[in-house]
Amino acid sequence: MRKQVIVTGNLGYLGPIVVKKLKSKGYLVVGVDIELYPAEIPFDYLPDLQVSKVDEIASYLWDPTAVVHLAGLSNDPLGDISPGMTYAVNTRMVGDIAAVFPDAKHVLASSASVYGFTDGESKNNVETDPLNPLTTYADSKVKAERVIDFINANSAMLRFATLWGDSPNFRTDLVVNAFAVEAARSNSITPKSNARRPLLHVEDAADSIVKVVESAREEYVGVYNICGENTQVWDIANKLGAKLNCTVIFNDALKDADARSYHLGTFKTPHLCPADPITLTNDEAITRLSARAAKSIDKPSRLEQYHEHLAWITERTVQEG
Repeated sequence: MRKQVIVTGNLGYLGPIVVKKLKSKGYLVVGVDIELYPAEIPFDYLPDLQVSKVDEIASYLWDPTAVVHLAGLSNDPLGDISPGMTYAVNTRMVGDIAAVFPDAKHVLASSASVYGFTDGESKNNVETDPLNPLTTYADSKVKAERVIDFINANSAMLRFATLWGDSPNFRTDLVVNAFAVEAARSNSITPKSNARRPLLHVEDAADSIVKVVESAREEYVGVYNICGENTQVWDIANKLGAKLNCTVIFNDALKDADARSYHLGTFKTPHLCPADPITLTNDEAITRLSARAAKSIDKPSRLEQYHEHLAWITERTVQEG
């Protein structure tokens, strides 16, 4: 009998890649997604069963080995628009699902943004460091970690670095991806800060999730930083500019105050972090990124899509309690 895995948010940015990798390992995958960010997803990236809410899965017929929690409003400006909605989706829903499937291994896609700002150029945040969430989104992830850990002891909480790279449902609001879209549109990149950033390619993030899913229930329990490389925004812009043969414009007048600035330490997770991470020097990854960015010049941002669907989301959340 095939092992069963539930993936929430499977039609988002990271979800399709996680689903494809799980299916290639022989898992039977159920996706749970309200399709807030519609996209054409190739068949290989689609689950065996797609539903729009967890209670559509008959629990007496479903005994998942693991539940992967990817669903969420993943954008700082989104959290500012409707903090209540952000907590409802990013925190409360995680706890509700964890309680429904107490015997499954739970994997939460958390965020390194929970560290907020770190003094000192050489400081790398580790899992035991104090947290400093500076946005509603980051705070919702802190609370989600605490809720899922309290409700279900079989939980792994992965604090991902900023994701980047090609995906069937491409995000244009992440720093590397946004620079690639800007380069495709204007043949230039204009960074607006030089904050420190940890990066992680979306394929590497999916691999870490699959590794936890395949582990024993008592293995990889707790919080783990997942990072591919530590860098800074100007360095990101320079590397992409060289790879994409475009102009990089540094203009202090355009610089935004970015309170988030941090790097990640990963001594706790050598087996979860990629041994040979996909970095900004990877030609194949940058080529795929550039091709996807060129197709996404006119794609609405997550913020624009959220505004469009806000009333519908609110109604749906109220109906589902």
